[in-house]
Amino acid sequence: VLMDYIIAMFIDYYSKNSHSKQYVCDLRASRVILDIAKERGVKVELLRVGRSFYQDYLLKHNCKFGGELSGHLFFHDFHNLDNPDIALIYLLKIIAQQKINSKNEFRFSEFVSQYKKYSRIEETNLEVKDPNKVFTILEKDFKIKIVSQIDGLSFDFGSYWFNVRKSNTEPIIRINFEGTDEKQTKAEFDKLIEKIKKC
Repeated sequence: VLMDYIIAMFIDYYSKNSHSKQYVCDLRASRVILDIAKERGVKVELLRVGRSFYQDYLLKHNCKFGGELSGHLFFHDFHNLDNPDIALIYLLKIIAQQKINSKNEFRFSEFVSQYKKYSRIEETNLEVKDPNKVFTILEKDFKIKIVSQIDGLSFDFGSYWFNVRKSNTEPIIRINFEGTDEKQTKAEFDKLIEKIKKC
C-alpha cells in the first residue's frame, strides 16, 4: 500500500473523529488527500521533504497528525514526533473500527481502494549529468504550468500533475507523477522521462 493512501486514511479518520481542522503532509503525496480535506472541511498544508519541517509545523499549528511519503507519521499525541509503534496501533484501530462497522465481509484491500482515486506512478529516480540544466529547461518550457516551487518544481496540466526534485547528494532527478486517467498518465510520464533524458 503506497504511503499516500496510509496518510489519506489517517487524515480521513482524524477529520471524522476529532475536532482538529489542521493537518500536514508531503507535497509529493496524492491529490486524493486534498480531496478528502475539502470533503471534510479541514485544511491540509503541503510541506517540503524533511522530518524537521513536520515537527515544527505540528507544534506551531497544533496539528493532530502529519505524514511524509518516506513513512514518517507524526502525532500530536506523541509530542509531535514520529513513532512507528503508535502508527501501527492507530492503523489497527482504524481497521478494527471499519471491520466492526462493516455490514459485509471486511477486506482491507477494498477499504484502501477508496483512496486510489487517481493513477499514480511511484517516485522515479532518474540519473542525469546536469540536474540544474534539466530544471532550467523544464522551468522555461512549462513556466505557465508551475504551481509550486516549495520543493523542486510542481506542475499542473489539469488532467495530470507532477513534482520534480533534485537530490542534494547525487546527480539524480526525483519525479512524482499522477493523473486522472491511467493511459494518459503513463503516456505523459514517458514523454517527461524522454524530455529529461534529452536534456
